[in-house]
Amino acid sequence: MKVKQPGSVLPLLCVIILMQGCASASPYRYNGKYYMVGDSSCDRFSRRTSNTINCFDSDGNPTGYREAMTDQDIQMYNARQAQADRDLKEQQRQNDRQADRNHDNYCSMMPKGTYGCN
Repeated sequence: MKVKQPGSVLPLLCVIILMQGCASASPYRYNGKYYMVGDSSCDRFSRRTSNTINCFDSDGNPTGYREAMTDQDIQMYNARQAQADRDLKEQQRQNDRQADRNHDNYCSMMPKGTYGCN
């Protein structure tokens, strides 16, 4: 069994932490339609018309309005999210391979029988 080096997950953790710190808009179903909400410009919202919402920042200041997403908008959002997921998984695979190489290099320099090295 190979022991993974802590450095292999560090880049992934940094990405996750950074993404949590930056709120980005995502589709939200409201009154039967999807709207992009959740970013700093549309932290809160209220109904404007049957196809639009009024957006407000976290302090309650109006920031404008947004129209409901079309089917094409939703398909494009889903395609981008799927690509981002694939990219993230590929980056994790690369990080894992690099961690394995680092571990192998470490073990090659250590005396035989070193814990975690075969």
